Amino acid sequence: MKKFIIRLSIFFAILALVDYGLGHLFSSMALNATRGNYGRYNYIANEVNQDMLIFGSSRATHHYNTLMLSDSLGYSCFTVGEDGNGIILNYARLLMIERRYKPKVVVWEFTKSFDIDTNDNHRYIAKLKQYYDRQGIQSIFWDVDPAERWKMMSWLYRSNSCFLTILSDCFLSLHELGQNGFRPLKGELDPIKIREKRSKETVAPDPLKQKYIQAFLEHVKGAKVIFCISPIYYGMDEEQLRPIRELSAREGYPLLDFSNDPKYVRNDLYFKDGSHLNARGADEFTLDFIKALKKGRWLE
Repeated sequence: MKKFIIRLSIFFAILALVDYGLGHLFSSMALNATRGNYGRYNYIANEVNQDMLIFGSSRATHHYNTLMLSDSLGYSCFTVGEDGNGIILNYARLLMIERRYKPKVVVWEFTKSFDIDTNDNHRYIAKLKQYYDRQGIQSIFWDVDPAERWKMMSWLYRSNSCFLTILSDCFLSLHELGQNGFRPLKGELDPIKIREKRSKETVAPDPLKQKYIQAFLEHVKGAKVIFCISPIYYGMDEEQLRPIRELSAREGYPLLDFSNDPKYVRNDLYFKDGSHLNARGADEFTLDFIKALKKGRWLE
């Protein structure tokens, strides 16, 4: 029994050393990446200092030509949006950003499924694991899942499923940082791959997301805040629009809604797929967005 306990102790000691050694190595590589996805994550967490920040999902990343916005509006601009993410990740990024400065203008590209609806919130903290020790980030993990408090004690867990991405970003970057966060999508929509929009079942609002919406808006007080919905191939129905319209009315922030703009709806030339504009569509939308901002005098 004594030998068994000793061997078991040695096994766990080796396991702990491997976990710390490899996990710490990959974490250090991720936090020091200057290219690719992790290079972008690090720039947002540590360096971004532009006047205008655009938050949201992939639609924020691919729809707003930041160079055009800067040239026309006189504000330096960066989009901190992230593919497949919404308010939970965006709130965490805001916490890290505001440790350095407060943006003058905040644009929130609203996506109902990521910002309102109840779904698996673990996906929204996946890209935050390397920043777990930053002030305010740990509590977000614990809100999503109390078990994360114990899981994050493992250094390998912090890089779980990201090993190849970390290696590619450090040694063979497959993703560009983009033009101030803007990553235009090349090509045009293939109508054969587009399915007719189907009615969706009503999804209950997520209380945790509602909590972070209010926290986000509390943190950006003092900035000029703009809610926006950029064009969608099929448009949006009233039920999809209701949450952001109610939020806009309650908070007193303007909502620029392009979701049903006939200029874009079902216009194959402007879209890469059913949810995303291509580079041509992004440039055209950015021009319309600038016109709407100037017409409403929202930035004065």
